[in-house]
Amino acid sequence: MTTARHKVFVLRHADMHRRPPRELNPHGIEQAHRVGEALAELGYRHLILSSPYARTLQTAKIIAEHVDVIAVESLEILREYEAPESLHEMIKRAYIALDIACDLYKFNPIIISHREPIRAMASPIFSRPMKEISVPKAGGFILHFDGLSAQYNAETWKLT
Repeated sequence: MTTARHKVFVLRHADMHRRPPRELNPHGIEQAHRVGEALAELGYRHLILSSPYARTLQTAKIIAEHVDVIAVESLEILREYEAPESLHEMIKRAYIALDIACDLYKFNPIIISHREPIRAMASPIFSRPMKEISVPKAGGFILHFDGLSAQYNAETWKLT
């Protein structure tokens, strides 16, 4: 088996305040720093793709303080699932976002998004219904690419 040389990281934003503007709370700020430190230990250079919401952008910017980053980009397609959008529309949007990240796998992208879009991305990868997929704050999954082709394997990831 070839050692994975590239990865796509799909992570949920860190813990936030429940009231608007729903920015990171002190615990969430600490979580984001810990994720950044853990990713820095891997030694990759990253492209960070984030939902435009404050809590995801804050998470992305804190992670970027710790890792070698090419850029931090906000993508509307990574936004939270909200009415009046249908579940089908959100799933389609999540798949497009994951396809974009996978096309960029050589840049080791980090996607920072929300629970429902991440569950939608993870469902076909792990062959499980969305409702059975748990995505803790500052957790998610990693796709490992073999570096020779766009073939990957996946694992869930969370802070320990």
